[in-house]
Amino acid sequence: MNLHSDTSAGPFWVDEEYDREYASDGVSRYGAYVRDRLDSSFAECWETWGEPSSRCVEFASAVWRTASGPVMAPGYVRSNSWVLGARVERSQWDGSLIAAVSLVAPWPAALARSVDWQGGRRWRD
Repeated sequence: MNLHSDTSAGPFWVDEEYDREYASDGVSRYGAYVRDRLDSSFAECWETWGEPSSRCVEFASAVWRTASGPVMAPGYVRSNSWVLGARVERSQWDGSLIAAVSLVAPWPAALARSVDWQGGRRWRD
C-alpha cells in the first residue's frame, strides 16, 4: 500500500513513513508539532479543574487538531478522498469526546431509483 495516497481501505490512517521522511528533527514531524504546542494547546488540557476524564477529552481533541490539517499539511493522520472533513472535540452537553465526519456517499439504493427524490420535488421547501 502506498501510504502517501488515499488507497487505504479505511477513512483515516497514520502516515508514519512520510512523518519520518520529512521530519525537521530527523525523528518525527508530529513530535515536533507537539513540542511546539506544549505550552499552549497541550498545556490547556491539564490546566482545567475538571475531572480527569475531561482532561483526557481535551488532550484527545488537541492531539487530533495537531495531527490533522490545517495544522499539519499533510497531516500525520491522513484521510481518504471521500472524507470531506472531520473534527474531534469535547461535547458541550456532557463533556464526552465526540467526532463528526462528513463523507461523500452514493444515494441509498431505494432513493437512487426515485426520480422524484433525486430531483428534489419531495423534500424541497
